Amino acid sequence: MAGENGMTHPHKARWPTKSSAMLKRAGTAVFRHPWPRFVSKRISLLLLPFLLVFLTEALTRRSWSQAFAWTTEHPNEFALNCWIAFFAALAIAALTGRTRAASLILLGLAAVFGIWSGITMNRTGLPFLPWRIMLPGQEPDPVAALNPYMTPGLLAAAAGTAAALMLALLLPGTRLAGRERLLYAASGLFLLVSAYLNRPISFDDYFRITRFHYEEEASYSRNGFWSSTLDNLHFAAPVRPKEAGTPEIRRLVRSLPASSASPAAAEAKPGKATREHPNVVVLLSESFWDPTLLPEVRFSEDPIPFFRSMMADTTGGWMLSPQFSGTTANVEFEVLTGNSVRFLPADSIAYISYMNRGVDSLAGIYARQGYTTTAINPYFNWFFNSRNVYRNMGFSRFISCEFFEPRFHGPNYEDSQVMDKIIETMGGTPGPDFVFANTMENHGSYEDKFYSNPISASGPLSAKAKNILENYATGEQAFDQAFRKLVEHYRTSGEPTVILAFGDHLPGLGPDYLAYREGGYLGKDDSGAERMEKLHYTPFVIWDNMNLRPRESLRMNASFLGPYLLHYIGSPGTYYTDYLYALSQKQPVIPIRPYAHAYPADDSGLADYKRLQYDILFGSQEGYKLRGIAGSIPAAQFEMGYGSPALKKIYREASGKLVVEGGRFSSGSEVCLDGKPLHTVYDGPQKLTVWPEDLPASLDGAWSVQLADRKETVISRSGELILSAEELEVH
Repeated sequence: MAGENGMTHPHKARWPTKSSAMLKRAGTAVFRHPWPRFVSKRISLLLLPFLLVFLTEALTRRSWSQAFAWTTEHPNEFALNCWIAFFAALAIAALTGRTRAASLILLGLAAVFGIWSGITMNRTGLPFLPWRIMLPGQEPDPVAALNPYMTPGLLAAAAGTAAALMLALLLPGTRLAGRERLLYAASGLFLLVSAYLNRPISFDDYFRITRFHYEEEASYSRNGFWSSTLDNLHFAAPVRPKEAGTPEIRRLVRSLPASSASPAAAEAKPGKATREHPNVVVLLSESFWDPTLLPEVRFSEDPIPFFRSMMADTTGGWMLSPQFSGTTANVEFEVLTGNSVRFLPADSIAYISYMNRGVDSLAGIYARQGYTTTAINPYFNWFFNSRNVYRNMGFSRFISCEFFEPRFHGPNYEDSQVMDKIIETMGGTPGPDFVFANTMENHGSYEDKFYSNPISASGPLSAKAKNILENYATGEQAFDQAFRKLVEHYRTSGEPTVILAFGDHLPGLGPDYLAYREGGYLGKDDSGAERMEKLHYTPFVIWDNMNLRPRESLRMNASFLGPYLLHYIGSPGTYYTDYLYALSQKQPVIPIRPYAHAYPADDSGLADYKRLQYDILFGSQEGYKLRGIAGSIPAAQFEMGYGSPALKKIYREASGKLVVEGGRFSSGSEVCLDGKPLHTVYDGPQKLTVWPEDLPASLDGAWSVQLADRKETVISRSGELILSAEELEVH
């Protein structure tokens, strides 16, 4: 700045001029430095993982707020999902050579799979599962039609995803050079494979991830979409055995003896069960075993006197279970279908991953013979994918816990109510019945389970082991008494009936086999073969009221039990059950996977078993086509519970209370007005009420009754009655 005399003031000019020049040079240097420009053009790859994970979670959960809550409540799981998304972004960027293209591809995939997952959650209560698109012939969920495709939350999440796609177009991008693409490809693929295999880098251990393969919705809810989907890819690509192509399977099936099945000749005639077509009950007792086998333990009384007497008097023995302490579904799978989990990927649950299309079973076999086929399970309809599985097996009805009365012993439904359901179901049909029933009363854990224990245990036991055994014995006694009730009913009724009862697996009696060790049953030095003998054999009996066959004492795999039952009754089977029965006569025990190498057994005869099973579960079901079974397995008419609720009358009492009369109501039934559920009081299977304070201001509209499960998925719904407030007669 010039002064009045035209000279520059020394202090006012020199410092600003120097400072400006220095700043300008520094700014130019920063701007021209390669790293800021490098990062700015790849910013989409850095921001993408967070955006991708959050959008997918919002779509799957159908809620922005729930997605945000998950990121804060489960930071480890959120971080792992972001890393997986980043690894995928590196790999796709290497493939396309452009950062913007990689962003658009990943966001597009997130939109497709996220919306798909949100829709399946709306309609079925289950997230997107990779085997739904990777395995052939998937059947639709039987309750999907009762539930909406879209909800406001899913629409809002979808709108946000669309906005993110538009934003991705505006972010700076760049073309990647060859060496950079190679680096991205190597690092991205290596890290993705590590996350998939959990080695050599154990991401699950580092982020402390817990997997819930037995309940996929809970696993996705906690662990996130991308992490859970990557983990589930293990189960979506089973290894095909040698010579399992279409020509080889057709040759194999043709080489088998002619099936004993002749659907037309074997079909039951209308009317009651007969000796030729008796009622058939397959009864699974949860964690049922003989605790008196613990050598150092004494019980004040025998917990299972009736079952023990049955084992002495009727055909029965010991079944080799593929499970210990849990995963009942795999035992059901073997008993009902004859397939073996030994030939499936390790840790897989067949019901969840591989039973989403028609797979023949005892239910399908008896359905084709004119039987009414019913599955009864006192647990949630969605657990282990049960409602889909039972339909795909050939059951025509599934009575889950949502249709039970609230009768509990401990935390679970009484076994006695299961027996009541069996008797009620078979008494309400005109012809013979096939019923598969599951119990839950004696499900673990056992410590402090029941209010009182009539049976005491003594021996060299810690207080914890004693507590566990006494509670377990209480549950055993409850099943024994309920089973006696069922047998005595059909012993006196005279209706021709066969009952197979078995334990699914041994109970988990404390951490690290506590009660087994303290009871002197399990030793530290037991070999693999000894551990299989001690921890995987459960008792079973076959009783009938017609004296069909002389008593036999048996030991066999769970997968051979169904074919043996058909032989015992004299019921026609299929090419597959006939093959399995013949195999069981040569090799009744096939060691389960964990002990396959420790137990001496001849596996040479199992190659055909593997091929036939692969064709049924993963192939084109050539055996079904050749033997006339294809297309006949999933039930054309499938009911949840006892059929849709029936509405007969709706009226208001003088007190203002709304009363709904009808039939087939359950304890969880809800009265709905224009599709919106109202707080409902259950007054029995024929009556529901809504209190005045729970009624809306306007009572005009369409009235209905629905039953939704714990996931808010509607599983049963009545027709509608359209009424005005004036038409609701006051009584």
